[in-house]
Amino acid sequence: MFSVGRLRKGVRQRDNSFSISIFNTRKVLRGFNIPVIYGVHKPLYEIRELTFWLWHEAWRILWITPLFQSRLVRPAPHLHIRGRMPYLSGNLETEIGANCNLSGASAFIGRSASYVTPRLRIGSNYVIGYKTTIAVGRNVEIGDNVLLSAGLFLAGYPGPPWILLNAQEEPPIPTIKLVTSLLKTAPG
Repeated sequence: MFSVGRLRKGVRQRDNSFSISIFNTRKVLRGFNIPVIYGVHKPLYEIRELTFWLWHEAWRILWITPLFQSRLVRPAPHLHIRGRMPYLSGNLETEIGANCNLSGASAFIGRSASYVTPRLRIGSNYVIGYKTTIAVGRNVEIGDNVLLSAGLFLAGYPGPPWILLNAQEEPPIPTIKLVTSLLKTAPG
């Protein structure tokens, strides 16, 4: 009885002339290419790129940004999220300023074992790079005009949550503040 599995096994082993001819035919067909006609294929490629760009922008504007902003204290004006939706975890009170650029591969994590609600405040005109994680223990403030590089892990935790099991009060957690100012250079 004929089966595709047996045929594939025979073609891989090339144990007879029929399987050798199928193998060679497949090898020729696999390497076949249509010649490139630049006047036709280049515009088709540009149409493809434009279509993908329009689709991703519509997805970002109509789906990703509104869903992310629903988790904020108030919507951030002119927020631009690149890629997918950033990961938000825990009971985190998040405030974001205006004109901000955020990588979708970022994570904002609020400490679940905290007695107070963790608070993340990000100023205006900031950029958060790819795969940046901000773990908030109690309070993290990032000022205006800040660039956080890709792969940054910023932790505002005193340690693992199980150290609080026998504690009467939560140990002090420092407030992290990142503040920058624009540097002005003299001409000449």
